[in-house]
Amino acid sequence: MLEGCTPFPSEFAERYIREGFWRAETIPQAIVRAAERRPDAIAVIDSARSLTYSQLLDEAGSLAALLDREGIVRGDRVVIQIPNCIDFATFTVACLEIGAIPIMALPAFRKAELAYLVSFANAKAIAIAPKMSINGELIATAATERRLARKRRCAAFKKPSI
Repeated sequence: MLEGCTPFPSEFAERYIREGFWRAETIPQAIVRAAERRPDAIAVIDSARSLTYSQLLDEAGSLAALLDREGIVRGDRVVIQIPNCIDFATFTVACLEIGAIPIMALPAFRKAELAYLVSFANAKAIAIAPKMSINGELIATAATERRLARKRRCAAFKKPSI
């Protein structure tokens, strides 16, 4: 349990597990199990593309490897400010896969709010959508250092320097 978190009351947790509401598995484990049963079934979809369960595992695995190469390890916090798109799903699963803690940033956060969140959470990395704006004001103005992967359209990854 993370320091500062309140554990769920054990009597409720036991009941939820017993009644099948909770499983003793992580989100990445649940995706692997779904991929084993139906690898070609659609797992996620957005306005630009869709991914099957096996493709979701492949993309999340590639992103997890990138995070690992960048020194992100179990327990590190990663701020995510990506709109509801496939990149959001794959990046979140990648974080969970390596044990990093995804911290979701609201799309309306601008540079000042992101800087505070990164500092407060002691985040080791940030994933942002490169062109998010509200009323013409760029939300995340820090230049991104690299693309997540060769086909990334909606997210970029960088070490925080806001």
